[in-house]
Amino acid sequence: MGDIANLFIGNVDYRKYVEETNDTDNKDIIAFRDDYLAYKKVRKINNGQVFPWTKAHEKVWLNDGELTVWHGFTGHMKTQVVLQLSLGLVQQGVKVHVASMELTPMELAGRLTSLASGYQDTSDKYDSALFEYLAGKLYIYDRVDNVSHEEIQGMITHSAKVLGTKHIIIDNLMTCGTSATDYEDQSRFVKKLSALAKKYSIHIHLVAHAKKPESSKSSNPMPNSMYSISGSSNIANIANRIISVWYDKQKKIYMEQGFPPDMEKSEVDKIKKAPDILLNVQKNRSRPYFEGYIGLWLIGGQVTEFPDRKLNFDIGFKG
Repeated sequence: MGDIANLFIGNVDYRKYVEETNDTDNKDIIAFRDDYLAYKKVRKINNGQVFPWTKAHEKVWLNDGELTVWHGFTGHMKTQVVLQLSLGLVQQGVKVHVASMELTPMELAGRLTSLASGYQDTSDKYDSALFEYLAGKLYIYDRVDNVSHEEIQGMITHSAKVLGTKHIIIDNLMTCGTSATDYEDQSRFVKKLSALAKKYSIHIHLVAHAKKPESSKSSNPMPNSMYSISGSSNIANIANRIISVWYDKQKKIYMEQGFPPDMEKSEVDKIKKAPDILLNVQKNRSRPYFEGYIGLWLIGGQVTEFPDRKLNFDIGFKG
């Protein structure tokens, strides 16, 4: 076996790793063959869930055991996007848990009715039917305050093991008992989320803010990288996927107040045709390895994939 007398480094005795009877973690690749072939079959049957927007179906799969971080500036439709996603996931037959510590259950319900129907105002009959449709499929964490890491971890454990949810949305990082300046604490928390996603074979979505733009030259800035997440840079390193959400506020102003009279018609047409919202997949560790932009529009409160067509969220309502 050779001379092992000098296998001491610091306080670690490495001799135990070279004893012939020791079962180490260093394995010949052949040991994984059968498990890998079984894994391939499972992945072909179930590639995870997809976004509710068909244009993204071949670009992003939301698999078990993953952590996706969504980030963007305040007021840029992050919550609206992830709530639209939650309804799309329900349509795919999986249970979803929404933990928004910024919105009350009543506020969440109001947004969900608009996102499901595509209308800002819905009837009591429709709302009642939607609640019935979502019963046993969508859960809400009834807390509106700053909660501790332990409480979030407990919520996740109960949701996964007892309720059987497959996707948990946490909105947002700064309401999870984490200081905005304590980067080590943020890193530990996000590592724990990633570990819980793997442990329970669920998908966790964490919403975070984006750093303020360094330059004030643009009135319509956009988070330009996965390291634009406000807080520890390790958040981007830990996550399986990073997606920024950007809302074209300048376009909104033009559409509501009118375009400048001296603006070229070609520029006006370009702005009108541009998406209202851009998702920028800035990191994607899972197949398909897509990184890039996905354009979306706002219609009647819905986040849609076409500028002139609402999403069809059929709850069987005949009222």
